[in-house]
Amino acid sequence: MTSMQVVNLGTIPLGAALAGVLATATTTRTAIGVLTLAYAASGLVLVLGPLRGLRDLPGPRTAPLDVPDGGAGRLASTST
Repeated sequence: MTSMQVVNLGTIPLGAALAGVLATATTTRTAIGVLTLAYAASGLVLVLGPLRGLRDLPGPRTAPLDVPDGGAGRLASTST
């Protein structure tokens, strides 16, 4: 989760720098229009990309637990 937040929040300064460079090279109105179209088109990645056909998102791959007693101790009730 933290890695995803770093990637997502890390793009904010990159987008601001890109907007500044684009606004300097063209007009501010043109920069806002180009970036708005790019933002709208970014949803196409989800619609046309490989995640479209998946029912569930792939989760982390974990190794099975190695429980020497066959797991019976894990399921024991602690209530009296």
